[in-house]
Amino acid sequence: MRSITPEPTVRPRDFYLTNRGIRLKLGLAWDNDTGLAILPVKHSLGTVGKPVGVYLRRVGPDLFVRALPQECPTVKTEVTYTEFTAAKSLTATQASTIMDKVMRVMKPASVRVSRVEPRGLWDPSAKWLHATHTGALIGYMEFQADSYPVFAFVFFFRNGHWSATVVVGDRWTARRKEFHKYYRDNLHELRYFDTMGDARMEKVDKIKPDSHVLTLHMRVARGTGRPHLEIKEVHRK
Repeated sequence: MRSITPEPTVRPRDFYLTNRGIRLKLGLAWDNDTGLAILPVKHSLGTVGKPVGVYLRRVGPDLFVRALPQECPTVKTEVTYTEFTAAKSLTATQASTIMDKVMRVMKPASVRVSRVEPRGLWDPSAKWLHATHTGALIGYMEFQADSYPVFAFVFFFRNGHWSATVVVGDRWTARRKEFHKYYRDNLHELRYFDTMGDARMEKVDKIKPDSHVLTLHMRVARGTGRPHLEIKEVHRK
């Protein structure tokens, strides 16, 4: 069993209490394997061990909750200074809601997730895109695949429901720079809703078109009513 040792230099941290939780101003690291944030706790494992922290899951634009409390992750990446709120406690209903408000992403291995905003919503191991259990949330998942243009799944979550659209190629790379401002003013462009049932949102051609294309559908599971994003490479019809 290893001991946890406090680091010799501990700097004061800015925080204050709000009705949503504890408001903090400090650095967060990110775990690429889980997609979770790591809050450094200024301790290390053993006398010469790496710094450790606690996992946090993003559940809103600037709201986090504790995740995987049984684990003590090491801080392997640079920390990024940010301001956020950490919930002090969750009811059983709130904890359950966090795990229910997810969208499964089904895709071939050749299609890679290159960027997700806000960071921390994507769980790469479970293939889940997490929403928020309070308020509303807008974001995107950007994908890349060999021989295809970059494309993005743009989503908006509010009152328990998803709306989305797909933007491809140069239109997306130009729009990404002012993503939040653009879609705040143009939410009507997210015209595919989880209440529509199965809907094909887009067909993505290769940069040099051939017999294959990528199709993107938002589908809804009949048993649970939970939506999922399905990306497939198919033969052109």
